[in-house]
Amino acid sequence: MSLAFRNLLKDKTRLALSIGGIALAIMLILILDGFRAGMFRQITAYVDHSTGSIIVAQDGVNNLLGISSLLPEGSASKIKKVEGVA
Repeated sequence: MSLAFRNLLKDKTRLALSIGGIALAIMLILILDGFRAGMFRQITAYVDHSTGSIIVAQDGVNNLLGISSLLPEGSASKIKKVEGVA
């Protein structure tokens, strides 16, 4: 048996804590990756299911998810004048 294995098996508590710590770290990485994937899916679902090919928002809006953007009264007529907009 090599020196490394003898050293690992010498202190069983330290071995168990080390394996538990590594398992916990891997579990947390997988959970956080699941959250990231879910958030990405939610963000892209909003854009994927919108009916238009362009989204218009007021100046300064950074996040279109879950907020309303109020446009000035004349914006609709200006937008309709843009070529290719119905």
